[in-house]
Amino acid sequence: MVKLIIMLLAISSVSSGAAFWLFKPPTANEIPEGLESNWQLPELSISSKKIQELYSKLRKLQPWGADATTSSTATLTGAELDAAEKELKAAQIKLKLVGLVRKRQGSYALFLNKDMKKTNAYFLNQTLPNGLQLVSIHADSVTVKQADQEIQVIFLYETQ
Repeated sequence: MVKLIIMLLAISSVSSGAAFWLFKPPTANEIPEGLESNWQLPELSISSKKIQELYSKLRKLQPWGADATTSSTATLTGAELDAAEKELKAAQIKLKLVGLVRKRQGSYALFLNKDMKKTNAYFLNQTLPNGLQLVSIHADSVTVKQADQEIQVIFLYETQ
């Protein structure tokens, strides 16, 4: 009985050793055709301005129904909405996002106040001088919120 167990162990160790010795995993140069990876990062040709325009257009059209935060009696006309957007853009002109800092203790955004020609740091949930609240900080943008819960993304690098 002991001889049988030893013989089975010897056979299994020889066969597993032969399998490891004979098997060679494929290297990068030996990957069969058709299985190579052609994956690349997608390239978007849409500028942040076009994204904002699309977002505004979708908000006006409301293709998924009325927003739960707005009542049907408090809808803005097209002229009022355009005036509000111009006011928001005018308020944005005074501040420009010039830097983002990510640290272990917390992230903060650097905004240039064009009127005072001074750069200030703002942390999450702080209110900017133009009334916008800093909601989140990303790798190349920040998300801000108006008092009426309108959310906007400001990009660090704007393409003209």
